[in-house]
Amino acid sequence: MGCVGALSPAAAARLHVGARFSCMTFRECINVLRKEIQVLPLAEREKVEALLDSGEGNLIVLELERFQESGRLSSPTFKAALKDLYWSSR
Repeated sequence: MGCVGALSPAAAARLHVGARFSCMTFRECINVLRKEIQVLPLAEREKVEALLDSGEGNLIVLELERFQESGRLSSPTFKAALKDLYWSSR
């Protein structure tokens, strides 16, 4: 669960300032995703909110990957939360 691997101090020093590499817990991911889906039309947003409420991590990831692939949800924050949700759901 959580992040896979850790960065060495040397690797961390080479990263861009402001990049976010912390891992979120399952609950943190859900909370971030709730904010990110606010851009969706009401009917779709309600469907995704119900899915988020279900706590079914793998189903949530599958559904939200569809939105990411279509380009409708693609912010860096969304992508980070989706990635961490994927790993925390395994």
